[in-house]
This record gives sequence, C-alpha cells and structure tokens, in this order.
Amino acid sequence: VRGEPRDTQSACTAGSRASFSRPGAVSPLASVMSSGAIDVKDVKVKDAAGEKALNAPMVTLLELFRFYGPEERAMLAVGVLFCMIGGVAFPCINIAFGELLDSTASMSNIEETTKNAVMFMIGVALVLGVSLAAGFGLVGWAAARGASNVRREYLKSMMAQDVAFFDAAKAGELSAATSEKVQILQNGTAKKMGELVQSTFTGVGGLAVGFYFSWELSLVIMAGGPMLAGAL
Repeated sequence: VRGEPRDTQSACTAGSRASFSRPGAVSPLASVMSSGAIDVKDVKVKDAAGEKALNAPMVTLLELFRFYGPEERAMLAVGVLFCMIGGVAFPCINIAFGELLDSTASMSNIEETTKNAVMFMIGVALVLGVSLAAGFGLVGWAAARGASNVRREYLKSMMAQDVAFFDAAKAGELSAATSEKVQILQNGTAKKMGELVQSTFTGVGGLAVGFYFSWELSLVIMAGGPMLAGAL
C-alpha cells in the first residue's frame, strides 16, 4: 500500500510468508495439480525448509478426461469409434492384396477378377482415409478443448489464492508449469490416444482375419509370439 510505512509493509509480507510456510499448509498449486489433470513432479516451490518438489499421485486413464464437458466427451466417443474402424480396416489390406495375387494366378476370367480386387482395394483405402482422418481430427479437437478447460480452471484456482502463494513462486514459474504440463496432457489425450485405439484394434482385426482364413496357421504363429518378444 502506498501510504503505509515500510515497517508495516515488511510485517505484512513476513506474515503472509509465514502463513504459507506453516506446518501442514498445502500449496494451492499442489491441490490443483494433484486433482489428476496435470503432473507437477518437476514443479518446485519454496517453503520453510527451502525448495522441494511437489509429487502428485498417479491417476487413472479415465481421470485424465475429468475436465471434458458433454461436447468434448461426445467428440471423443465419435473419434474413438472412427479410430476403431480404421484399425479394423488395416488388416483388410492384406485381403485385398491376396485377392489381387489370386487374380493374377488365375487363368480364367482374369480381367473380371483383377477388376474386383482393385475395386476392393480402393474401397479399403477410402474407409481408411475417412475413418482415420475423422478419428484423429475429433480426438485432437476434443483434447484441445479439454486442455483449454484445464487452463481455465487452473487460472480460476490461482486467482483465488493468497498473496503468499505468489510470493513463494519464482518469476514465470507458474505460467511455464501451466503451459508445459497442459501441453503434455493434450498430447497424451490427442494423438497418443488415437494411436492406442487404432493399434489395439489393428491387432484384434489381424487376429480375426488370420483365424478366419487359417486357424491352424494362426495358432502356430501365436505360439512363436513369446519367442519373438523375448528376442526383442
């Protein structure tokens, strides 16, 4: 305050610092971050004992989406559905190539067989392109909106803190931590989420195609899977 003596200002500042560093006090940054949206393992604040790291507990996968609203959840659900379709469509490429090879080996009605195989490949390519583009686009859009909600809630929490909270933080520390950690959250719930769903259903679809055409050969290949994993 401009009109207060210097001793009064010093006493107020010291009192606010003492109230923040008292035993049992919880930093607002830790309380917001440990809610499951952001990891603050590398964020450091000052307390009475000096500088220490705030270790937030690990959260489940579903808790990463706790800041998603109804619209974000709907976009995420539709995007995951499209990623599932794209993942299942990947093994169909092998069927298309098999049909094309069979058409070249067949001496009877080769033109019609080749035409059908090519049309099947075009259809698979269209399904892959549309489903993956829509899936990754919707999942990424939902992640961007969810990250914006996290930043908004974090800003509301910061604005409600005592002055001592800002006195204990370094210059630019809060904004840097917010930008870095929320960006990591957004990357994990956008592209990585889509790739996880797509890869999972690609494996499931590949097994389904293999067992449909030759379950004996599929069992033999699966029996050698652990040895391949051990070699890697």
